Amino acid sequence: MKDNHQLTKIIIVDDHQMFLDGLKALVSSINTVQLVGTFSDPRRAIDFVWSNPVDVAILDVSMPQMSGADFLKKIREIRPMVRSIVLSMHKDVKTVRKLVDLGANGYVLKGAEYAILKEAIDSVANGKNYFDAEVSDVMSSGFTPVLETQGRQITITKRELKILELLSEGLSSEEIADRLFISKHTVSTHRKNIGLKFETNRLVEILAKAREHGFI
Repeated sequence: MKDNHQLTKIIIVDDHQMFLDGLKALVSSINTVQLVGTFSDPRRAIDFVWSNPVDVAILDVSMPQMSGADFLKKIREIRPMVRSIVLSMHKDVKTVRKLVDLGANGYVLKGAEYAILKEAIDSVANGKNYFDAEVSDVMSSGFTPVLETQGRQITITKRELKILELLSEGLSSEEIADRLFISKHTVSTHRKNIGLKFETNRLVEILAKAREHGFI
């Protein structure tokens, strides 16, 4: 918890200059924070954090020089007390799960209203977590992936999700069985159930749909 008279030192990391400029103006208008740096290259932001006090980093997910996930990993290594807010257009299960697992304290979708971003900054600066409504829906489901098809919602189990990930790596059913310490028959059963849920038994189509929905 920060002292009432101490401004929260914030950096913004986003490779899109136009968005970075807009976000800079927005954050600078909040009287409880001090914007101490903006960076289009996350590597420069890492260098800055090494030698300057920073309380909160607001970052994008998709950046060419370094992904948001890698940025979070690096920040945790060098300055674990720095808290983070992901500001992204991505709201798929895989992305949200990965970034939260890496320690993101807040997650706000790009295009959110000013009041939502301000609330996120206030919450994270004061030691709380903040996730906007759509992201909270993903989290409250325990990150259980849901496939929407023809107006129906179909749950993908954690075991099926893992098998999808291994299939995407090119592993055979026998290799998956060895990796997960289950029988080849069990893997075959899971693959059959996955095929029924994805409405195809062709692996290439299953993997394409899994990627489309952000499962792998």
